[in-house]
Amino acid sequence: MTATKPIEGAATIPRDSIYPNPNQPRKHFSEAEMANLAESIREYGVLQPLLVRYKKSRLTGAEYMIIGGERRWRASDGILDELPVIIKNVDDAEAEQLALIDNIQRVDLTPLEEAHAIRAMMEGQGLTIYQVTKAISKSRGEENEVSQGWVNNRLALLRTGDDVKEVAATRPNAMSSLLLIDKVKESDTRAQLLEEVKDNAPHSKIKARVEAHQSAMEHAERAKAHSSPDSQTGERRQANSRGESSSMSRGKRVTGPKRDEVRQEVQRAIDALLVWAPLLSDSDFEAMVRPVARRFLREDLAR
Repeated sequence: MTATKPIEGAATIPRDSIYPNPNQPRKHFSEAEMANLAESIREYGVLQPLLVRYKKSRLTGAEYMIIGGERRWRASDGILDELPVIIKNVDDAEAEQLALIDNIQRVDLTPLEEAHAIRAMMEGQGLTIYQVTKAISKSRGEENEVSQGWVNNRLALLRTGDDVKEVAATRPNAMSSLLLIDKVKESDTRAQLLEEVKDNAPHSKIKARVEAHQSAMEHAERAKAHSSPDSQTGERRQANSRGESSSMSRGKRVTGPKRDEVRQEVQRAIDALLVWAPLLSDSDFEAMVRPVARRFLREDLAR
């Protein structure tokens, strides 16, 4: 005999007939927040009903799965025997979407939790980024609606390193800066930039640091390629196989990089130095920067 689903709407049901959604988007519950909520429930009760669906648990036999309100359910443990609920007769896909929207609407998820939930909506229900954006915005209202860029940034977070994900949990408003920092592969520079984000550095500052670092790395790669004996030997071999010199193969004399190229590379190096040098300690500045400056002043590096 098929069990009859309960009528949708408000009800009061035993707490032990309720169980949490195993696919709940929110994975972390602050102990301090839970303690404060428990104290509030002890004094005032549960003022906002839980959102549940009828779906019997194979593990516990509990009949109602939470769609929204797991914090209230957890915090009421040992305080209340019954809880106010709103019953919704929905399928798995609809419940998943409602769970995400309920969490985003009521309690801030971490950016990573939001990202996992958004991806689950897209994969489980075949939603596009536009549709996900529209659903979240509708639940938040005009004043707090989100953009497709916001959704894209959350999804991009899934591809970042663990260090970036960790900082994102406490600096959700610095997503653009964090995604830029993830492009930096040098560990010390990366760690330094993440510390700046923790200290609430503005995006413009982080962007300038990352661009300067990337410019310096590109400069170093080009300089290495220019001076590489292997690249010069390879060029000569190709030219010899054609019966011509490497100079002839290019149709001009080998003179090295052009004057404008040199000026551009030197300017990039200076720009990078101006960005990063102020961050050095006094001892590092003395050891690394001043000796080079003195060599220039003595014209040891003059050409």
